[in-house]
Amino acid sequence: MSNRHQIIQPNNVIAKNLAENYTLNSNEIHVWKSELNDTDELLNYYCSLLSEDEIERSGKFKFTKHRNFYITGRAKLRQLISQYISIKPSKIKFTYNKYGKPYLHENSLKFNISHSGNKVLFSFNTENEIGADIELINKNLEIYRLVNRFFSLKEANTIVALDPENAHDYFFRCWTRKEAFIKAHGQGLSLPLDQFQVSILQDNDVEIEKIKWNPTSIHTWQLYSFAYSCDSVCAVALNTEQKKKLVHFKF
Repeated sequence: MSNRHQIIQPNNVIAKNLAENYTLNSNEIHVWKSELNDTDELLNYYCSLLSEDEIERSGKFKFTKHRNFYITGRAKLRQLISQYISIKPSKIKFTYNKYGKPYLHENSLKFNISHSGNKVLFSFNTENEIGADIELINKNLEIYRLVNRFFSLKEANTIVALDPENAHDYFFRCWTRKEAFIKAHGQGLSLPLDQFQVSILQDNDVEIEKIKWNPTSIHTWQLYSFAYSCDSVCAVALNTEQKKKLVHFKF
């Protein structure tokens, strides 16, 4: 079964509210998209959902916009988790690994969050480590310097060989796939970006092609690439041999 980059049409994104509980089947990945443009009144409410350490961290942001994005993202994450595990958003407890990746206290639900600008992406799975990334496509970014620094040789050569008109789109497809894989590991940039390789071009299945530190483990990863619009791109990585169905929501 092919697994190509997908353009998700609006009618394939289910609108949900927070007044109902959600059922996440073991063969599914739930992906939620939302935005972080919220009013001051909502921000006050969102703050009431956060833990003391989250409030403390929000105060360390230099710019108000970034502080508000963090508060909104964490509060919405709590609201979504609440609907899966039937615990009030403010009562949810996170634990963190030494690299700062959050996990639920005494619950097997796996999740990840990513935001770029005011767009935010949440991903949920019942049992496998998961990573997600969303990136706004910046056509002014100096991508050739970055590919030579961070990408594998094959990835870099693929991007450099593309028509400049398309190079940025494919750069961000590659970047989001690599970020999702890194985030699923939960070890931050201690995993070198140039030591594993992902597929890039539209005619190829979306997959991990090479992992230098553990070559046989490529079969234990699933990679998904998709976009909701032409100005951004998303990816999800899942640590499993089983291909799972992505179900898209918005709120």
